[in-house]
Amino acid sequence: MESALAQLIAEFGGPTPLPAGGAAGVAAIAMGAALGTKVLRISGMPQEGTELSRLLDRLTPQYRTDCDAFESVLLAMKLPREAPGKEVALEDAWLDATRAPVQVAGLAQQIEEVLEGCQGRVKVSVAGDLSSALCLTRAGREIAEGNARENALRLDPEVAREVLSDLG
Repeated sequence: MESALAQLIAEFGGPTPLPAGGAAGVAAIAMGAALGTKVLRISGMPQEGTELSRLLDRLTPQYRTDCDAFESVLLAMKLPREAPGKEVALEDAWLDATRAPVQVAGLAQQIEEVLEGCQGRVKVSVAGDLSSALCLTRAGREIAEGNARENALRLDPEVAREVLSDLG
């Protein structure tokens, strides 16, 4: 287990631009959901645990989606200024880089709702772990929402409003 954590830390602290903040947010949410799943299993709450596992399965690919979206931004930015289609490539890349964290934030919200619905119902021995799961999930959602808003600054304002409308 320690080597997996060390590898993840090395990836985030490494010399390449990716993974970055969006992927860190996904990782935080995934850790929260995984910890929550354990809490629910220990507490004998299979229905809620199944729902949380389903959401985690939908969230996990978002790590790669976020990295791919931002890599597209970096590639479009490297195009020569006069390159045909650079403006469109940048617009499309920023749009994808905005949609990805919006989707992550939506999944985080659903995970939070499941976890919050379990408060006061889990075994006392793991109640602190449920609180930790919620903190991780909320932190990841805040990261996703912040990234979405920051990336949307590069979009046409009308498009940005539409894409961000799911954030609430």
